[in-house]
Order: sequence, then C-alpha cells, then structure tokens
Amino acid sequence: MISTLTFAYASEDGVESAAGEVNAQTDASTADGYDIASYGSNTFTALNDKLTDGNEDISINNDYHYDNKSDMYFSDGISIENKSIKINGNNHVIDGTSINTIFQISNSNVEICNLTLYNVNQNTINLENSTLTTNNVIFSGENQDYRAVYMFNSSYTSDGDTFIDNLHEYGSAIYGDTSYLNLNNATFENDRDNIWGLVYLDNGEFKITDTVFNDITSKYSTAIYAWNSMGSIENCEFINLYANLTAGAIGFKSPESTILIQNCSFVNTTAPKNGGAIYVDFNTKIKNNATIVINDCQFIDCTSSFGGAIVQLEGTLQINNSNFTDNLALYKGGAIHTSYANVEINDCLFENNEVILLDEGITQGGTVYFDYGNLRIFNSTFKNSSADEGKSLYANEANYTIRDSYFENGIYTRFDEEMAELSNNIFVNEDENTLDEREYYTVYDGVGVQFDIDPFIIGEGNLTADYFNLVDYGLVSPVSNQGSNGACWAFMTTGALESAILKATNKKLLLDISENNIQNTGLKYSPIGDNDLIEFGAGNVATSYLLSWLGMTSTEDDVYDELGKLSPVIDNSSKYYIYEIVTLPKYTIDGISTLKKALIDYGAIGIGVLGASGGEEENYNEYTSAAYESKTTTMNHGVTLVGWNDTFSRYNFNVTPPGDGAWIIKNSWGTDWGDNGYYYVSYYDKAIGYEDYPFAIIVNNPTYPYEKNYQYDPIADINLNGYTDYEITSYMNIYEAVDDDLIAAVGTYFKDAGIEYVIEVQTDNMTYQQKGISKHHGFETIALDKFIPIYNGSSFIVKNYVDYVPLTADYRNKVPPESS
Repeated sequence: MISTLTFAYASEDGVESAAGEVNAQTDASTADGYDIASYGSNTFTALNDKLTDGNEDISINNDYHYDNKSDMYFSDGISIENKSIKINGNNHVIDGTSINTIFQISNSNVEICNLTLYNVNQNTINLENSTLTTNNVIFSGENQDYRAVYMFNSSYTSDGDTFIDNLHEYGSAIYGDTSYLNLNNATFENDRDNIWGLVYLDNGEFKITDTVFNDITSKYSTAIYAWNSMGSIENCEFINLYANLTAGAIGFKSPESTILIQNCSFVNTTAPKNGGAIYVDFNTKIKNNATIVINDCQFIDCTSSFGGAIVQLEGTLQINNSNFTDNLALYKGGAIHTSYANVEINDCLFENNEVILLDEGITQGGTVYFDYGNLRIFNSTFKNSSADEGKSLYANEANYTIRDSYFENGIYTRFDEEMAELSNNIFVNEDENTLDEREYYTVYDGVGVQFDIDPFIIGEGNLTADYFNLVDYGLVSPVSNQGSNGACWAFMTTGALESAILKATNKKLLLDISENNIQNTGLKYSPIGDNDLIEFGAGNVATSYLLSWLGMTSTEDDVYDELGKLSPVIDNSSKYYIYEIVTLPKYTIDGISTLKKALIDYGAIGIGVLGASGGEEENYNEYTSAAYESKTTTMNHGVTLVGWNDTFSRYNFNVTPPGDGAWIIKNSWGTDWGDNGYYYVSYYDKAIGYEDYPFAIIVNNPTYPYEKNYQYDPIADINLNGYTDYEITSYMNIYEAVDDDLIAAVGTYFKDAGIEYVIEVQTDNMTYQQKGISKHHGFETIALDKFIPIYNGSSFIVKNYVDYVPLTADYRNKVPPESS
C-alpha cells in the first residue's frame, strides 16, 4: 500500500524543483510537501484564463491551486463547456484545496495527460454529455472523501492513470451513469474502506483491460460493480481483494447484454456472503438472453459462504478453458453456485475445491452447486472435491448433459428433469454417485427458546385518544435502512415482530431480527423458497417463514446484505418461534378503529403502501414527511404502522385529502429520510393496506414444548379462499412419520374469527377429533386435548372440517404425490 505519493513538480520558470509528498492540506498555507505560497499567482483564476484563451492545445507549465480569496468564482470548479481541448500537464499539480471539484466538463471533448489532480472533497472531474480521455493522470486525495471521475451520458477513456486512495459510496474511483468507460492499464492504490467498489456503472457500457486490482477492501464488489450494463473485462488481475459481504471482486446486477471476462486471474478474493470472486444477479422474471462468458480465466483460493468463486442467479453462464483451484465455500458450491441459470462448462479444470461447514449441517456441491435450469458439461476434469452431498457436482431440478468428463469424486442429482444424460464420462468413485434422488423434506426439527412473557398493557382508553405512538412507549425497534435492495417486505415484518416481542416481554427483550434471512429464505433461489420471488416479496411469505420455524434468526447470525441473495437456514439453540399471526381486514376509511385496536392489542402492524420517494412522487411532501395517494389502490412498498394522529392537518399533504388525520409509519430508508425515518400517511390514502392484508404478530409460548413441525410448504404465498367454485367440506394433509412421536398440536389458517372447525387426526390405530372456534383471521396453532401417538414410517392424516381451503401457492419445496 502507498499512503503518500512522491513526485517532482516544476516551479514557475519551468525548472524542476525538489520532490514533494502529496498529503492532505493541513493548514491555509501548506499542502504537505509543497508550499502554496510558492504558487504565487497560479490560482484557479489564472488557470481558467489559460483554458479559455482560445487555444485547443494547452500546455501547463506551472502548478496551480485554488485560492479561497481570489478564486471564489470557481468554488464549484473550472467550467469547460462546449469546447474541444487538449491539456498537457507536463507532470504538474492542480491542487483543489478541498473544494468539491476541479473540472466541470459539459458538452465538450477533452484530453488530459501527464497531470496530477489533487485534494478535492467530491468529484475531481464532473463529466456531462462529453467525451474525456486521460493519460498518465494521477488522481490523489489521500485524506479526502472524494471520487476521481463522475460521468453522466458521457464517454471516458482512461489509459495508464493512477487512482490513489479514492473514497465514495458508489464507485470510489469512477462512477458512470448512462455512460461508456474504457479503462486500460490503470493502477489503483487504495487502503480505504470502500462501499460499492472502485468502479460503479449504472446503465452503461465498459471495456476494462490490462489492469491490476490488488489489496483492496470494500463492502460490496471490491473492484467493479455494474448495474443494467454490458461490456468486457480482459487481461486483468484481481489479487487479495476482500468484500465485507458479497462479490469479492466483481458484481453485476441486471446485465443488459453479454458480458465477457477473458484471460483474467482471481487470486485470494473473498466475500463472506455470496460470490468469492464474481456475483451475478439477473434480477428478472422475464427471459433474458444475456450471457456471462468466462474464457481462459484462473480462479485460485477464492472463498465465500455460497459459491467460493462464482455465484450467478438467472441468465446464462458459459465457462470455457478455465481453471478453478483451491476454492472454498461454507455451505454450497465450492467453486460455482448457480440458481435458475442455464450453465455450460467446456474444457475446464476443477481441482481441490471444497465445501466445509464448521457447524452442524449438510454441505452440497464441493465444486459446482447447480439449482434449476439447463446444465451442460463437456470435456472437463473434476479432481479432489469435497462435500457431504455431490463432492464434484450437486444438481437440483436440472436438465443436464454431461459428456467426456473426468470425475474423481461423485455427483448428486435431485429431482432430475426430462434430460438427464451422462455419456462417455469417467467416474473414479462411481459408487459415490446418487442420481435422481427424490427425498421429500417434510419436517423441521427443533425446540424454540421460551419467551419471558410479561405483557406491557396499553389501556383501552387510548382508543379514543387523538394521538398515539408506540415509539413513546418504547415499543418500537430502531429504524433500519434497506438500501438498494427491494427487501421492504422483510423490514416490514421485523418491524412488526420486534415491536410485538417488546410488548409481550414488557420491553425486556429487544431482538435484532435478520431481514436478510427472511428475504433470502423466501426467494426462489432457496430450495424451499417462493418460486415467484426474485427480490420484492409479500408479508404472508415473510410470516410463513416465521410459522415454519425457519426463523427467527438474529442479524448477528445473518447480517443484512443489499446485494447477495443466498442465506443458510440457521439452526442453533437460540431461536424463538412464532405460532400465531393475526391477519387484519383490508383497510378502508371505515377501518380506522380496527387498526387502532390492533396497535394497542398486538404492537406494530405490517402494512403495504404506495411508496413515498423523497419528493420524486407527487403523493409525498418531503417538507412535512406526509404522503397521500388519492388515485390508485396499488401498493409497492411494505412499512410498519406504529401509531396515529387524528389532528394531523390535511394541508400537510401535496394533494389535500377530505379530512385531517394520519397514520404514523416507520419506514426502512434510514433515519436521514422523512422525519427521522418516520412519515405520515393520510387516513384517506387509497393504497395503504388495501391490496394485501395488514398483519400483526402474537408472541406467546406453546402449550407444550413442540419439537417437530410437519409441513409441506414452509415458504409460500397464501390464498385463504381457494376452490371457491366447489362445495368444500374439509381439507387434509397426509404425512409419513419420521420418528416415534406424539402429535400435540395442529396449525392452520382461518379466513375469519368465529369459524367453527373440527380438527381430525387419523392414524393406523385411531381417529381423534377436536372441535373449536377460530379466534381470529390468520394462522392459529391449536393445542390438542389429547396426545396422538405416531410411529416411525407410518402414515397419519390431519384434516380440518370447514367450508373453505387455505391454498398455498408458488412454493418450491417438493411435495409427495397424493399427500394433500
């Protein structure tokens, strides 16, 4: 790492002077290593005069600096507009003296070479509707939070430039919006804690060649992140890179077209979450013809929880003539993990890749983990791979063709599709192969931690109060920030759940529940997820996660990740379980009292809205933090309802509603948004709580310490009114016992309170019935008055006699035929 830059600069007469060190400016008269006073009249005013003297070829013969007194006109940088110029810096320095920008370039064609641009607080160069070429330019700002180049609707070619200690949230060195980047032979020297990598492209095109990314740390995509973009990366090296969460070197989201990665090496790149070297998320339900093509690359000693080297979700992945050696994953895919992607692997070598889980659990896909899609492997070699299932390859729900390949260790396939071809392969340990496994996962085994129930009672008298806010009672957890990920539905759920726990335990238990685990377990990329969800979800999917005992998991165990979408189901001895969900009626203006009572009875409520976007939407007033949707009932955002204010003026809204009054909403966009993260939605809002049912969560302990949860659809979308065209008298599930057990309770959904039901459990030896009346709309766990014995391997039936069927849809978990 280089923390200072030593260079030579020229004095006013052009004679080279002693070398100086570029550090941050420490006072008004000195920029470490050279004396500002020595600049004399070489201020931004003088530099601007030089750039506007009519010449197209400009030679810089002095060092220049921004002077706080004489250069006030240039406090936003020197403007280059509607020009075509070439600037030769002759190895001089332009010191911004901590202003925001040095050059503001618009509608111009500019070339800059042999120049050091130093000491700004924002973007060294702002580029708009322009073309910029830099050659042998040094962008330095060691102790400033700054970016080298920001471009919009522009083209930037960088050749042989050096970027030193840049730091910015989105693209520490380069950010491009609707732009083209040609980066060649660049040098990055950076020991800052970056967030979204060195290069960030949004809706752009790129060509990155002959560049080394070395010894860099970032939260995500350490070297390169591109959204909705296309391009190529060739002859580059990615060495000793560490992402705190996902995409150890490169991250792509929603690729627009084919991306080529060729003749690159990835050595010791790490991302604790997803994709030790490369993470790709096509993020679409619509078929995308874009392909990630990886040719002639080396992946060595790359590490992640999922996909030691590569993770790809959706799209097409083609890997040719590449080597994967000594890569490691903790859960799945020692080298490669894909889901819903079509994958082709040609002429590749995989050696010493493994999946090693330190805790209890099953590891899968020592080299390749493939989940759903078309898989083709030709003329490739798999050596010395390790995992519990599928040491070389694990393929779930795959159409596969594998030919002319060598496997030192076994492969494992599950629920093969129509095409399942293995031809002319060598399996050294063929007895390790498991093909077309059709095991069904029907039981979650575990005992939940008991809550210390001591309810915080809120008096019913508050129902008539003009103002009520759970925050005032300490019954709301802190505001979070979902960032650039569509995980609002998970934050909505944790907001309601954390509040319910605070209320049920008299504020003695404040949990920080993992939104990451809720979202990622619920997405289609989880084998037990909802096969219709790629990112944006729904409250009933999140609550099904809780009811299935898959959660709740703490944030400490699964930290929130804005980019990655793969998480494990975490089994430990510190999980609390939920047994009841209250579903509230869809909201209309006549339902104010219902929501108010639910807030007092249960705590915060998960509810849908049409999202307010900080003044970009006409329904939101950013000055009063107030939203009113007067037209549509469509929702696109999940939030947490925490209170009300009957006297909140109707005139606080951009569009005036029929009357006063607003709900107090906890959002998930951080405390810098709205009113410290909260905002107000009019009682008359058309969208709030209308399209999806609001919900609350009941926190309690089970009647008995339940140890197993038999279920077929742990994550699913719920329809409480299925088969409405038929006369329904009952519905049932059939299970096979996995042990000698006692059935102690039955859980199911009710479409309303006050519904008479008859629960029936049938075994080989007995039939037991229990009558009751539903307590509320939603999910109830009904303790049986009598334990029903079941025996390992035997079948038993659970039936409910009611006139409707709660249908679950879009679940991925495989269900045995004729079991429901």
